[in-house]
Amino acid sequence: MQDLMLLRRLYVTRRGLHAMERRALISQTPVSQNQIPLPCDNLAQLSDLASQLKKNAENDYRVYHRVACAARRGVSFAVNITFDTDSIPMSPK
Repeated sequence: MQDLMLLRRLYVTRRGLHAMERRALISQTPVSQNQIPLPCDNLAQLSDLASQLKKNAENDYRVYHRVACAARRGVSFAVNITFDTDSIPMSPK
């Protein structure tokens, strides 16, 4: 039972961090600052923000996938999980 609670705590913490990062990225967009974005304005900035948001979503999915696999394999496996999302392979698209 303690393994399951540890797994839950790791999952909720990591997802919360991703949500906070996502909110910070979204607040940087011109739309959130009550400006009307034009296609040529801030194209580089918007492209960079979009790639950061995509990476954030991929990492968020990796955490979910890793926790789901650990729960499916059994609670004893949960102790061996590391949440270094850069080392987790992404599922094929």
